[in-house]
Amino acid sequence: SAVWALEGAGAFWVGMRQARWMPRAFGLVLQVVAALGFLVGVDKTVSAFPFANPAFLGAMLIALPAIAIAWWLRKPLEHSGSPWARGYAEVEKGLSSAAYLYGFFFWCLAWLVEISRRLPGSEQGVAPEAVFSESTTQLLGVVALIVSAAFSMRLGAKLRWPIMAWPSRLSLFVLMIGFVLQTGSGHRVLNTPAWVVWPLVLWMHYWMLRQHDRLAGEEASNRSSSFGVSHFSHTASAWLITLLVADCLWLGIDRGNLWSTSWAGVVLLISAIVMLMLLTLWAGKASSAEARATARWPQAASSPDTR
Repeated sequence: SAVWALEGAGAFWVGMRQARWMPRAFGLVLQVVAALGFLVGVDKTVSAFPFANPAFLGAMLIALPAIAIAWWLRKPLEHSGSPWARGYAEVEKGLSSAAYLYGFFFWCLAWLVEISRRLPGSEQGVAPEAVFSESTTQLLGVVALIVSAAFSMRLGAKLRWPIMAWPSRLSLFVLMIGFVLQTGSGHRVLNTPAWVVWPLVLWMHYWMLRQHDRLAGEEASNRSSSFGVSHFSHTASAWLITLLVADCLWLGIDRGNLWSTSWAGVVLLISAIVMLMLLTLWAGKASSAEARATARWPQAASSPDTR
């Protein structure tokens, strides 16, 4: 699969340099064939070597050529001017963004298969063992996806390539899935190493959210459409933090053996009231247009317009 992907990128580059559409189309077809071959053949990776294994290298060598092709497709490429070439050029115009997202998907897949890698048995007949525990694997997967999205957004800002900011729009979804997987497996936010990971990924999520708010402010013509997405992200992020705090309280009640006492209900009731009061006081600082004019982020960006 990696060989096909590299050959496809090479064929596309030759077609680009020679202004020929057929090698470029053939290169794109090879990219699809490489992806199908990899996805059909990929399985749980068993290797003693980190990164230097077929699954990680295979996915990465599909991702990088696809991203290179997406970069080449940012601008219309020259062609021979024949009817077939003109028809293909129309198709090629909208492929840059799709090619980048395709490459980013395999970039993330490479890290996920590496994180879930298993070590071969110490002797014949012994089943392979996972490198990381189930909880650590889930957390590292969240970290890999969030860091990749943040890196893509940061690099895209330097290159002035907007498509690189798109993966960051899914950061909240990744965090929610990670939280559900953790709680479903019986792991708590305050367990090790979760208590280190969650503040890190939340900080990166809010950094990306702030960058989106800044871009929405700069693009005045698209502000109304971007504002709705941003408002939802701010609201859902507040709910996520509330769930994380609730998970911490659940662990405290469980460790204190309070479930069979009335203290459990008291703690949950008081904490719920305090949380609602804090959210109301915090959001209320920017409940009007006048207040938002002097409010700092994120109140100014996340509060709905009441005019």
